[in-house]
Amino acid sequence: MAEVLLKNGALMNNNKDPLLKEYHERQVRWGDRALDQLSVFNNLLITLGVGFLAFAYKSNESYKLTSFSTQNIDWALTLVNISTILIYFSIVSGLFVAINRLWDFRITRRINHIRQNAYEHASKTKLNQSHCDKYSTTEKFSLYKMLIFDDVPDIPIKSWEEADVTKFKEKFEELRSLAYNLGLNSWTNLKLQTTFLFFGITVYVIVRIFYS
Repeated sequence: MAEVLLKNGALMNNNKDPLLKEYHERQVRWGDRALDQLSVFNNLLITLGVGFLAFAYKSNESYKLTSFSTQNIDWALTLVNISTILIYFSIVSGLFVAINRLWDFRITRRINHIRQNAYEHASKTKLNQSHCDKYSTTEKFSLYKMLIFDDVPDIPIKSWEEADVTKFKEKFEELRSLAYNLGLNSWTNLKLQTTFLFFGITVYVIVRIFYS
């Protein structure tokens, strides 16, 4: 009876393996497509934003307002300037998306390299793959400060033998948190980019409809 159960268990595992492989391939495939579409959409929004700014500059409408008055407000010019500012923020958000992704890919490549070295040269040690925590607002500012003024911390595999293993893993977790939060920031900035562009164009359309 035990032999029959063992054979049935092995059969079930064999039947699961192709399905798990298919799920893994789907995850990789759709993950790649999501990243590709993020890049395409980001580039499209930046192109639209830059094109709109060029159009606004050519029409000179957004640069006529040189002073503000609370008594005689020219709402058409004011709204056009607000629209231009929103588009500018959209472009800046798009640039942050690109920067986030570049750093994310760089850090992720380094994480995978460390995993491989740890597995090959440290008695097949498997490093942590659990879920990371989100950064607070203060930590996000510190993250960008580090990316601008410092370099990504490196963890040579020799430190596994020379230094404390606990400290090694702490540094590795720091890298994982960086990559995870950079990925989150990419999507957050993409939402901001889309929102700024939408409201910028909407305000400009309102000016054209009601003040032209």
